[in-house]
Amino acid sequence: MHSCVSAVGDDTAWTSHTDAPLGYKLERDCASSVGESYGLLTSDRLGGGDVARGSEAYWRFEAPDGTLIERAQLWRTAAKAENAWKLIARLASGGLIEEFDCTRPVHSLECRLGGPLSAQVDWPLATASLSLGIACVATPTTCAPGFSEHEVWVAIHRSVITINDPTPPTASNAGGTLLAGGYLRGNATATVGTAADGSGIKAVQVRVDGDRVVGETQLACDYTRAAPCDDVASPVTVPVVTANIGDGHWTARIGVVDAGGNFTAAATQPIVVDNGAPLAPTATSPASLATAGDTATIAWREPPSQVSAITAAHVTLCRDGACSTTTQPAGAGAGQATLRLAAGPGAYAARVSLLDAAGNHNPHHAAHWSITRTQSAAAATPAPAPARETPRPAPTRTRSSARLTLAAPKIARGRRTVSVRGSVAPGVRGRVTVSLSARVSGRARTFTRRATITQDRRYRATFTLPSSRWRSATVTARYAGSATHRSARASRTVRAR
Repeated sequence: MHSCVSAVGDDTAWTSHTDAPLGYKLERDCASSVGESYGLLTSDRLGGGDVARGSEAYWRFEAPDGTLIERAQLWRTAAKAENAWKLIARLASGGLIEEFDCTRPVHSLECRLGGPLSAQVDWPLATASLSLGIACVATPTTCAPGFSEHEVWVAIHRSVITINDPTPPTASNAGGTLLAGGYLRGNATATVGTAADGSGIKAVQVRVDGDRVVGETQLACDYTRAAPCDDVASPVTVPVVTANIGDGHWTARIGVVDAGGNFTAAATQPIVVDNGAPLAPTATSPASLATAGDTATIAWREPPSQVSAITAAHVTLCRDGACSTTTQPAGAGAGQATLRLAAGPGAYAARVSLLDAAGNHNPHHAAHWSITRTQSAAAATPAPAPARETPRPAPTRTRSSARLTLAAPKIARGRRTVSVRGSVAPGVRGRVTVSLSARVSGRARTFTRRATITQDRRYRATFTLPSSRWRSATVTARYAGSATHRSARASRTVRAR
């Protein structure tokens, strides 16, 4: 904080004190021009009354409760014409910093210290207060102020006070949707109702994974004051994007940071974040089949390692662009559905996507089947006709290979970013699901990204790991398949450099 901080105001962190107002003068002189500014001025009062031995006038800076002044930098000018006066720099203990004073030589008009363009004094301290000013030390009884010129004066042009705040703040009444329980996805909020500290509260934060900050609301602070920030008297809300936390189980801390950087949690609670829809199931029945009946049965296996349990399967059947979807229970690890081919002979397409307990569902994460309903033998040949050939069954539609490739992943220098790229066959559209599994900081973690296939048949995905403490990872790319291309999968192992 500074003695003069602007053309229109001054620093109220310093307060004036005197026990002889008729003999001393204290004023703030913060002019618009730096060259005209004295700052915090203490002097004898011209033409004033004599002051008693031991009387003083000074400016005092008091550290907030629970803190100490660790360092003081002062730009000052000080002078006295008589040694009956003393220039004082006093600590909270009552001790004096003697280098702040000077002695007038016998053959000199005054002794002078510092100046507007002089280097600052720099004191390492550990005190609750610092007082700067003048005192009468005359023998035997009084000091006489000057008539036309000051006998003694101190001007603090500028000051920078460094505060050591080792005391954590207090915080209470945490709330918000982040603490509501259940699975978290999308945007959430966290609140702190009240918080206090000697130096004030500069931010409300949400932290996970130790000290990783995933949400913060900065509060207004003015570092020209002794206590730069205010306390929190009414609830402060922090918005949290749960995607920035990452899917999985975490311990969240909602709390406050004081002006000294100390953090205190108002609440600590386990949370579960799940923003990712279940991956596509794996078809366990043939992906292409033909039947003469009016029903067909498909079967699948559910993907493993879900954050929240799979609860339902959406089964969609399409014919000539018209689709219908039914929902059935899921979560047993495998499932099947019997489809009614009610539109008669022809080509059908079926797909199955999954819903989890957190409410996540992506219809593009689906297993696909091609089904052909043929005519029955009796319907195909109602009566022999020598001039007419027996109609042949419609050919079964086959799907070509997606030719999914996965290039060697690239690891950034800091080991926290892994870039993945690959390509597919011509005509393949949609997205590729890319997952990275690794043991990070001793915990098994899986991260998933959805990469869109570009017009040049390429896909890319970037993973940002929460820590560089990992050795190897398995990167897997999956293409769920479509009506024209089969599903595909590719994997690579990457090792940290």
